[in-house]
This record gives sequence, structure tokens and C-alpha cells, in this order.
Amino acid sequence: MGKHVLVAPTAVKEIDWLERFVRVDLTCYKIKGSPAWENTGTIDKAYENLL
Repeated sequence: MGKHVLVAPTAVKEIDWLERFVRVDLTCYKIKGSPAWENTGTIDKAYENLL
């Protein structure tokens, strides 16, 4: 909590639009260890490689 991260679309396992949740195939530790995402409008190749 406290930061936004990007999650690869291939990690998404389920989207429940009515209940408003997304289930992913990642551990909490993996997500928490991901680099913070800053909304700059674009993702360049260097940032993509960091992810």
C-alpha cells in the first residue's frame, strides 16, 4: 500500500467487474518489491527493462 505499480497483463487471472476486483498470479511480496510507477504518460524502453 502507498504506491502504484504496473502489473503485466499476463499476470491477470480474473477480473470481476461487479465486485470490482482483479485477481493476479503474483505474491504480495512480488508486488511490494516492484518499482513504483509514476504517471509520466509514457513508458520508454529503459523503464520497461527496469520492470
